[in-house]
Amino acid sequence: PPSRPAPPSRPAPAGGAAALVLLLAPAVVAAPGTAAPVSPPAASPTAGGPDRDSSGPWSAVADLNFALASGNARSASFGVDAEAEGGLGRFHLQVRGGAFRASAATARREAVGAAAAFEVRETVERRVSANRGYFRVRLGGGAPEPAEEEDAPERAERAERGIGAFAAAGWERDLPAGIRSRYDLTAGVGRRFGDSDPEAPPSLLSAGLSFVRQRDLIPDPDTDGDTFAVRLDARSGCRVRAVRVGLDTATVWNLRQRGDLRVDATGSAEAPLSRRLALRASLRTLFDARPALERIPLTGTPGAAPTAAVAVRRERLDLILFLSLAVRW
Repeated sequence: PPSRPAPPSRPAPAGGAAALVLLLAPAVVAAPGTAAPVSPPAASPTAGGPDRDSSGPWSAVADLNFALASGNARSASFGVDAEAEGGLGRFHLQVRGGAFRASAATARREAVGAAAAFEVRETVERRVSANRGYFRVRLGGGAPEPAEEEDAPERAERAERGIGAFAAAGWERDLPAGIRSRYDLTAGVGRRFGDSDPEAPPSLLSAGLSFVRQRDLIPDPDTDGDTFAVRLDARSGCRVRAVRVGLDTATVWNLRQRGDLRVDATGSAEAPLSRRLALRASLRTLFDARPALERIPLTGTPGAAPTAAVAVRRERLDLILFLSLAVRW
């Protein structure tokens, strides 16, 4: 039979075509062979496995201060303090060091010749007024291990209650106080606080037994240079708005001479200038109940020429105020 002509097609509305595409799109995507392959997520290094890194994060800070004067007054001072700490597996390593040197120059001028024609000659005498340096390294347990996010509460609890052994070694020089060199080896136990809170500065409390070897500029016949002592270290800090406040103390008590006690305390306040720079003001207090000896001239009457020299104790208390630029990384 003759074919009937097809009825004229009606133009589909624009909204119907869009709806048809939306209905067919999920089916096309879900069809086998047309789905895009999805690659499995890469394993995180902290999620376990052979690539897991057990070392904790490292941080460092350095304080720099420098002053120079020339002309009628001639003086120069330079100071640097640096500290770095971080985790080495299950251990925590801390390295600290610094130096400070200040010198002053005295110019003595004299005129040589006649009053109408003379020549001015100048003699400069330089004197070091301060020369201090120290270096200390401390290795102990208690470094928090990295863990998955769901283990963070357990890790924080372990970090707060963990007590671990430590070993430390240090060297120090303080010429204004009469100390040529001082070495110490310390072993004991300590506890760290604040590792689980990144916003709070970490705190430390430790106690140990030290072997101390000290050499003075003037030997003291009543003091043994090699001795054993008990050492207590404490560090605490907090944030007051944007200012970081800290206190660091070290107390050493001589076991052979009960009256020999030394305290080294440093209080600091740090105001941030940028992400890595800050302005720091610190006050260091050095107390020595049995300071080193110093030779002074002996005269019969005030103003007379010295006839001999005698050895006396130096001052027990030293105060050092620093205003420095702190660099963090």
